[in-house]
Amino acid sequence: MNEINRVAEMVEQLADAMKAPTEELVSIHKLTWDSSDNIAKTIISTSAVVMAFTITFSQSFVRQPNKFFWTLINCASWLFFAAAITAAIVSLWNTRQARSVPIRFLKNKKELREILVLFQHLDQSEKIEEWYKKTIGPARKNADIAESALKTSLILLSLAIVALTFIGIRQAFE
Repeated sequence: MNEINRVAEMVEQLADAMKAPTEELVSIHKLTWDSSDNIAKTIISTSAVVMAFTITFSQSFVRQPNKFFWTLINCASWLFFAAAITAAIVSLWNTRQARSVPIRFLKNKKELREILVLFQHLDQSEKIEEWYKKTIGPARKNADIAESALKTSLILLSLAIVALTFIGIRQAFE
């Protein structure tokens, strides 16, 4: 029983030692994640509004002499807007996953205790490192995916705006 108490105490000490760097990791990235979330939300709402507006008034956009070409450009802009919304949602979801590091840490605390109990007579550094990578490691991957998805969303939004600009210029000179 004394051995189990010692292991439990080791887990608590190790958890306390890892808690501060984990919280520091989240606090360092908080401003970046917050701004990325705000940009993604803006892309979602802007794209949705522009899509609704252009769908509502699409007949006036495609009244040009070469109807097929302008319909194609209009549909392309809708696809770009829809893809921008999708990429922004992927960015938001992955940012949320990256922010969940402290929660994952607390959820996997029991697993750390089991590792230390099962391997108490062996060197646990490899197992602890593996546990730490499993617990904390996905945050980096999620942050990278969120950043890539946000960049993709911005590019797609730009392409959609360019497509609509062509339609607007064509209407202005008609």
